Amino acid sequence: ETNIDESLLWEILLRAFHECALAEGSTGQAQDLLIEEIDATMNVHWHAVNGWIPRFNKSLHEMGHWSHTVPSKLSWNHGPMPYNSIFSLACCFGLVRFVKKIIEESLQEVSRGSPTTPGNFGERVQIAQKALNRVILDIDESKLSPRRWNLQVEIMALSLENGADPNLPFCNGKSPLQVALKRCNPRDVSHCQDWATVLQKLIEAGADLNAGHAVDTYVLGEEFYENPGGVDVRMWQSPLTAISEKYSRMENSV
Repeated sequence: ETNIDESLLWEILLRAFHECALAEGSTGQAQDLLIEEIDATMNVHWHAVNGWIPRFNKSLHEMGHWSHTVPSKLSWNHGPMPYNSIFSLACCFGLVRFVKKIIEESLQEVSRGSPTTPGNFGERVQIAQKALNRVILDIDESKLSPRRWNLQVEIMALSLENGADPNLPFCNGKSPLQVALKRCNPRDVSHCQDWATVLQKLIEAGADLNAGHAVDTYVLGEEFYENPGGVDVRMWQSPLTAISEKYSRMENSV
């Protein structure tokens, strides 16, 4: 029986995605045929190797796509939400031209049927939202090269330009802005400007600065409440307050 986290396939797949990114950079074109071949090859392995241990307590059939099984080590950083398609992995690896092509084709596909249908723009927005959500979860300046960070920021900007909503809850009830604030760590001075760019793009796209941002959870004991077990109290602040506080810490550490 093979533990999926230990499979050599992941190392090969990582190299394949890196090659796709390099090819995009050198040719200026989406490597859709290569990416589709990667997807098809991995799908064959996924169904053929019955020894892969199902992840998230789901069978291979229930998961629906092999990307659910990517390990949390190496360069995979799926956090609280697993990958669910080759598109989500393309967002993770900064394949900007492929992501852009998928978003554009989603609009063209429906437009060929009825250009006046209200759903035309809706499908493009839905795909753009998936791109925004994925990048916000994956982007991590401590694990990425500057080039890949910039590519992911480019995908984020592309998704916002195509109607993605920075206020739409998607991860445990949190919006892209709230997730970004949670993950932002300006105390790492070398990357504070990178995160500032991410937050700025979300705000310029209409992120709600009045939405609550969870800061921490404290347990108040019997001295505050009659409940002998204590009461969990979650402290909240506005995004503006959170941003101000985070970057004040950064300034103090310089």
